[in-house]
Amino acid sequence: MTRLPARAGRYLLPGIAVALLLAACGGGDGTTIGAPAPTSTGATAPSTATSDPGTVATPTGGSENDPTTPAASPTASEGSAPATSRCHTGEFTAAFGPVDAGAGNRNATVVLTNKGGRTCTVFGYGGLQPLDAAGKPIPTLTLTRDKSRTPTLLRVAPGGKVYKPIHWTVIPSTGEKCSTPASAQVTPPDETDHITLTWSFGVVCGTIDGRPYANSAM
Repeated sequence: MTRLPARAGRYLLPGIAVALLLAACGGGDGTTIGAPAPTSTGATAPSTATSDPGTVATPTGGSENDPTTPAASPTASEGSAPATSRCHTGEFTAAFGPVDAGAGNRNATVVLTNKGGRTCTVFGYGGLQPLDAAGKPIPTLTLTRDKSRTPTLLRVAPGGKVYKPIHWTVIPSTGEKCSTPASAQVTPPDETDHITLTWSFGVVCGTIDGRPYANSAM
């Protein structure tokens, strides 16, 4: 074997080390250094939309199931027909149903009637803002969501009605304030325009609890 001069061996060994390092970095399989790792693709489960929307549309209510929910009526039903666009404020007339009084509690219903010429959808709670005699919001009276019933997508045919049960008290709890509204603004779900109704139910203490719209006043 021919022995390399000591000086040549001193330069050859670093060269070999560099070559090995480059081979390790290159991977030797054609993968470019710094390229993003391939992403795995899998089947995506189909989504199950409940709207109204509604939800919606995205549902805005709780997830509890209420076995007492009444069956769908011909004018406002859940059904499985293709979704239609939501109802707009201008397509409704609004009214309060009669009040049920007892033991310091009051129960009534907001009723929306489709006065338009098409079937549309309602889903969710909507808004209710009590107003004073000057037409200003009463800040101490607010609407809260009663989540004992899950919102349901309702298809409202022309002339059909949907109902929002509401509850309040006339005896204040500790720290609550009571006021007597002159009127109230009713806003359908997912809308910003409202309908103003006369409030003839007297004093309200604290908050007004409201359920989501349903196809029955019960």
